[in-house]
Amino acid sequence: MTLITEDPAERPALGIGLRILSGLLFAAMVVCIKAVSLDVPLGQVVFFRSFFALIPLVIFLWLRREFPEGLKTKRPLGHLARSGFGALAMFASFASIARLPVTAMFWNWRGGYKFVKIEFSPTAPSGMSMTAEGHSEDATHGQGPRGWMLHLGSTQCAAPEATTPPSEACANPNRVAVALPDFVPGESTVVIDPAVVVAGADLTQNTPETSPGCMSFPNDPDCSTVLPRLGLAFNAFPAEEQVLVSMR
Repeated sequence: MTLITEDPAERPALGIGLRILSGLLFAAMVVCIKAVSLDVPLGQVVFFRSFFALIPLVIFLWLRREFPEGLKTKRPLGHLARSGFGALAMFASFASIARLPVTAMFWNWRGGYKFVKIEFSPTAPSGMSMTAEGHSEDATHGQGPRGWMLHLGSTQCAAPEATTPPSEACANPNRVAVALPDFVPGESTVVIDPAVVVAGADLTQNTPETSPGCMSFPNDPDCSTVLPRLGLAFNAFPAEEQVLVSMR
């Protein structure tokens, strides 16, 4: 007969909480890596991640009264090999994070990318959010995002398959040209103000059977007063001076 007793060291609730905390901290680390990937060299990111990891390790060993004895090892070559593999894995992981695109800027997984994504939540005169009242219900059929959205991307791009980049320029590139000739680094301030762009649109209304807001699609009436203010011609509406980006 085998008697199974509960290990006093087992604390399932604490273990579950620590596992959730671990996932959240790893997710936060990934966000930080992505945020600095354009400005900080990969080797520097890996170095400082490893360097600052020593601080909680030393504190942990000190609280357990195992510092510095806890750093001793009888298998230095084994630890050296493990450290090498770990460093290579970290380099590969951080490099992949830096090079993977932000999925929130996909039209869909096969439809390419958006250049601009600005989403509004209009309020009714009572102060209640229009999204809570089912704004754009016709456009979303009761599902998915609601509100008024400005998504800018190229349209009418000829390609043999959805996952193949077009070999020729799209009919509507929809790329906003911004010029700030008097910009002085350290003194000038770049201002991005979408309110000026949508000033002529009614954000509480959406044309039936169309996407919520203006998503760059040809012949969407909701884009007629918006895209021209981005410096883009739209159907019969000529391009105006772009007002999304300015300087002060």
